[in-house]
Amino acid sequence: NTNRVFTNRHPSGWCLSRKRMDEEYRKGNIRIREDGRLERRKYESDYRGEQVPNIWTDIAPVQGQAHERTGYPTQKPLALYRRIIQASSNPGDIVFDPFAGCATTPAAAEVEDRQWVACDLWEGAERLVRQRLESLKTEKEGQTEAALYNVIVRKEPLVRTDSGETAAPSLKSFYRKAAPTTMKRAEMMDALIARDGMRCQGCGREFDSPRYLELDHKTPRSEGGSNDLENRALLCGPCNRTKSNTLTLTGLRKQNSKDGFAVARLR
Repeated sequence: NTNRVFTNRHPSGWCLSRKRMDEEYRKGNIRIREDGRLERRKYESDYRGEQVPNIWTDIAPVQGQAHERTGYPTQKPLALYRRIIQASSNPGDIVFDPFAGCATTPAAAEVEDRQWVACDLWEGAERLVRQRLESLKTEKEGQTEAALYNVIVRKEPLVRTDSGETAAPSLKSFYRKAAPTTMKRAEMMDALIARDGMRCQGCGREFDSPRYLELDHKTPRSEGGSNDLENRALLCGPCNRTKSNTLTLTGLRKQNSKDGFAVARLR
């Protein structure tokens, strides 16, 4: 008889309406304690929990005495890789790790019932993979030893079947090969003119002679820029003086645009 229970309101009032209280009582979500007070029950199955944020601070790094530690310098926790695999794949999917390292990805994939492919140049990778799978016997209860050791090792170079085509044409680089720092200035000038023409990369003006262009760094040396050809650009005298050793090439272009000196849009 719920009328007997809820007729007399508490002096502070109920947080639920009478109708809602009756409904929750019938569902078993509210019980009457021995002292006559009401107790609201919460069931884990009714709550989905909080969404995992972008920054994960609840997974600790692999400590020196951890049982999963292999001694590999960049080893990550197994729990971290398990979460990544859970969030990005389904059971039975194939997980690929081109830098297998200390075999954390294969181990995590095994625990989460995924197939996996792992590659590494290190000769000890195969041994470490098998060692990590050996340690998973307690993690994968009910699995047979054969299931844990169904590992196929291939050491011969793989053959491409896509005719060497670019997988993502939109991400194709304009300039792939980095020149060594030993390249002479004159060689860099010739390489940049062949690639970009006799155009100032700061304001966009074209010239009829390379004598009007000066070799400079896209990112200043003071900001960590290298001497490689990838970090070099040809600038006219005024742009080079404006850029000095403080602005990046992007910063110079923004300044020229603001001052009205940009005559062409540059990539």
